Amino acid sequence: MNKRRYPSGDAKEKPASSCNEVLEKQQRTVEFWLDNRSVPATASTSGIETTCEVKEEPLEATVSSSRVELACEAAINRPTSTDDRICLPAGLDIDLKVHIKTEIEDDTVGLDLKHPGEISPHLQLTHDPGTWPSEINDKTRCFLIGKGPHQDLEKDYSSYKDAHGRQFNASWFHKVLANGEKILRSWLIFSERKRALFCFACLLFTDKSKPLAAFADLDKGFTNWKHLSTAIPSHETSSLHMTCMVKWTEVSYKLKSGATESQLQAQMNDDTMKWCTVLERLLKIILFLCERNLSLWGEVKRFGEPRNGNFLGYVEFISKYDPVLERYVNYVKESPTRMDSHFSSNIQNEFIATLAETVKTTIVAEIKKSKYFSVMIDCMPDFSPTEQTSKIIRYVKLVGDNWTVEESFLGFYDCKGKNGESLAEDLEAELKQEGLIWDNCRGQCYDNASDVVEFNGVQSRILAKYGSSYYVPCFVYSLNLTGVHAASLIPQFPTYFGTLQRLFELFSISNYCWDIMRKNLKISMRQDSSARWSAKMRVVRAVSMQLPEILNTLTAIMNDTHMPPESVYQAASIKQQMSKRSFIVISSVWCQILKEIDRVDVKLRSKKITLTAACGLLKTLIDTVHGMRCKKKFEAILKCAKEKARKVEVAAESLEETKKRKRVMFFEENSDDEADTLFEEDTFSIDTFYRTVDNIVSELERRFNAMQDIEEKFSVLTMETLERVSKAECFQKCMVLSQMYPQDLCAISLSEELLSFKHFIKTVCPEATDPLGILNVIAKHNLRDMFPNIDSALRIFQTLPVSVSSCVPYFRKRRQIKNYLRATMTEERLSSLAILSIESKLAKEISFNAVIEEFAAKNDRRLPIH
Repeated sequence: MNKRRYPSGDAKEKPASSCNEVLEKQQRTVEFWLDNRSVPATASTSGIETTCEVKEEPLEATVSSSRVELACEAAINRPTSTDDRICLPAGLDIDLKVHIKTEIEDDTVGLDLKHPGEISPHLQLTHDPGTWPSEINDKTRCFLIGKGPHQDLEKDYSSYKDAHGRQFNASWFHKVLANGEKILRSWLIFSERKRALFCFACLLFTDKSKPLAAFADLDKGFTNWKHLSTAIPSHETSSLHMTCMVKWTEVSYKLKSGATESQLQAQMNDDTMKWCTVLERLLKIILFLCERNLSLWGEVKRFGEPRNGNFLGYVEFISKYDPVLERYVNYVKESPTRMDSHFSSNIQNEFIATLAETVKTTIVAEIKKSKYFSVMIDCMPDFSPTEQTSKIIRYVKLVGDNWTVEESFLGFYDCKGKNGESLAEDLEAELKQEGLIWDNCRGQCYDNASDVVEFNGVQSRILAKYGSSYYVPCFVYSLNLTGVHAASLIPQFPTYFGTLQRLFELFSISNYCWDIMRKNLKISMRQDSSARWSAKMRVVRAVSMQLPEILNTLTAIMNDTHMPPESVYQAASIKQQMSKRSFIVISSVWCQILKEIDRVDVKLRSKKITLTAACGLLKTLIDTVHGMRCKKKFEAILKCAKEKARKVEVAAESLEETKKRKRVMFFEENSDDEADTLFEEDTFSIDTFYRTVDNIVSELERRFNAMQDIEEKFSVLTMETLERVSKAECFQKCMVLSQMYPQDLCAISLSEELLSFKHFIKTVCPEATDPLGILNVIAKHNLRDMFPNIDSALRIFQTLPVSVSSCVPYFRKRRQIKNYLRATMTEERLSSLAILSIESKLAKEISFNAVIEEFAAKNDRRLPIH
């Protein structure tokens, strides 16, 4: 094919268009130089002032536009093979070439004008945010603010279409008001490289450690053109965007006022330190109020008002003796609008959430350090009403050379379902959200409700998914159910406890009746409770110890003419019931039984109790109650009842009633074959006393079989068992443990370690016989590398829970925090306040300096504190 003799039309148009562009750029550059030829050209970059001097050599008065055009034409008509250097007319200094080169190349900013041929490596930035670094430091931030955002309002963005043909329109750079006026959105910038929209202020001032909005994400930006009409108004009205805009405006103003980067940073650091001193005092006040479950806010949110709540009241009181806090409070008092500071409710909620999250993070770190843990939950509705579930983690913590058993509270959460599947899913999601690994969970403990203990309950689902999370029934709930079941089998007992409840209701029906009771009784009556048998113990003891005084009080109520007839009739009925000999004897019986049950119940509610100690207490309780089943013990109880009967003027005969229990006789029988006479004392002992004791013992043995089985499997870790078992029996017990926890223990290694450790502990520390004592010996003498399997087995055993009774005080705290006056409290605030209240001891030990500094830097309200 023959070569073209003349260039085509397209080939002629391209050089012409490129020449026109170069000509326009050079014209603007020369005009810029002509306007500034008599003064030094100054560029301020990130607080660094550089001067580009123009040499004052004798030049013509003006450089005519013809010379400029000649110079431009000479540059344009150069052959394309040559470099891009521009030939300037004679008389133009080399410093001008720097400006020309800056204008011709691209919109790159950040040239170091002291060294014309170099670009500062940390300022190789363009107006396009797609070229900005992912981490923007203070120097770069000040530089970008000095340059300002770049908006090309006349550009055609039709070439930047998405897969659906949608595109960005330049009209979005303006905001149309309701009256039709247009306002420029100075924060909105478009990246040609990323083909996305960004927010200039949010890119510079948003915390990158938190989830970012699309406009603040430097890696992606906003590209969803379909929802642009709702995304831009939503972003520009968000609180985070407004905060960033305020910071941008403040820094820009200070830069324009002549502040250098170092001065601006020093002022920011000084403001941060001032806020730290204020926030430190506010933190102490918040922790003080949270520890005592006091409300923070009152009816009004102003200083000087008696109903402004505890928080503002304490701040105002302490400011009288604290100069730093006094200056800040006085400034806020000058204008009511200044209450939107660190004293506002929104900032306080954020501050409380930050403090609670710090406490929770510390607890989770300790749990992860210990590795093994057990989970305990319990549910109870609140005033909302919302079914609140408390989550508690049990683990062992190494403090110095000693291991301690800890039960830490991680907050409340709302139960979405009532069946086993929903409860298991919620629990699993909550622990994963806290960052805990379910594979390290070694135990579960709940109340004995059907939705957790049945085949499809929570415990079976968790155990099926995580094979080492074994369920331990709550000892306290089982002990309570034992007493409830035993009391329901005897007909007289429901009537007896019903009479005690009626007595309390009579005394509490009015203040007048309560005053009569307080005048006659030394021990006030308490309300009966079917959930806690320790409450029954207090009621029974109060009646048993002051029965004559109670009857006199009932008589006084009956004879009082100011009492309503209903109360008089109720007092007469209760007095008639309590004057019976059977009531007095039942009171003596239950006083003896409940005293033993209550002693064990109180110890089982301790956080530090272990499974071994709990099983030992239950064995002792079974033996004690079973020992009461003898005639000698019954005679002692009966003697005590007779003495009380004499005091209340009840017939105190020997209760040997001659009335006989007769039976129907058949026709072939005669009166001589009649059975021996059974007196009333013998009838009561057989039908009531012995039957009650037998029911309690059988229920205890039945309900604690599962707990004793778990304790028996770990019994090889106690010195008592090690001393009496043979080598083969020791290996068999170790094999059972290794099958329960195959990923943690090895049967052969554990057996060999136990046999060696048995001789060692006899010599070094013979008094350490329980598992916790043995674990402390290993930690004290640094023997974990010698006996790793023993150490792991003991730590797993100590994490196994005993009861969920530790949840009860937490619910009591919740009732104090979220009462009927604060029933609208959110879930997040309730959990934060509960954590700061329940874990107040840990909160006092934690250093919140890092939290205060971070919070002061992020939430600087820029109120002057001078």
